[in-house]
Amino acid sequence: MILENTNFDTILTCWYPDIYRFCFLLSCHGDAAREIAFQAFLYAGADSHFPVQEPEASIRLFSYAAKTCEDYYLRRMRRIPSRDVLSESVTFSIHDSLWSFLKLPTRQKAALFLHRNLAFSPQQVSQILHISLAKVNRLLSPAACESALSQEDCSSIVPDSETASQISDDLYMRFEDRNVRLENRLRNIRLSIDQSIPWIALAILGIFAAAALYTSGL
Repeated sequence: MILENTNFDTILTCWYPDIYRFCFLLSCHGDAAREIAFQAFLYAGADSHFPVQEPEASIRLFSYAAKTCEDYYLRRMRRIPSRDVLSESVTFSIHDSLWSFLKLPTRQKAALFLHRNLAFSPQQVSQILHISLAKVNRLLSPAACESALSQEDCSSIVPDSETASQISDDLYMRFEDRNVRLENRLRNIRLSIDQSIPWIALAILGIFAAAALYTSGL
């Protein structure tokens, strides 16, 4: 399969460092951040209707990253690793302030990073994270913003040189070898099923509870 997005090279060059930062903050592991960022760009490359102009292009790209991070958590239910384990997975230092930020709830980290570090508006954050504007405003309350990531810590989060130099070749190779669009569709179906499992479980419990109440009344 060939790349569907004709603006892919520009998107990759401009946004890979910030997409990596976003994925690292949410996944709390260097290897996971690389894997999630890679998948986000696979979505972007297979999107023939990917916007050309900003801010629509960056909103679409970060939406893909947010969706892939959600998939990562649903599949693996990861907990934040120890500071030593985390440090071994990256080539930059985990300062105390960065470590404190990483321990915040996932959506709060995402909203703060997008708004305070990348200057997305609350409305744009709502689009990226697929949550209501009211919830975004709560996540960005003055009290919450006191825990925002400093620009110094943000700049310190960088992918290693090998990843940065190889990511383009690896992406193009994937598009040549496989049907990425089909893989993305199958992944979306699986994510929808994973998201539905808690509701299905609640429905089943409700049926059993109703059956138990009915039986006890006989």
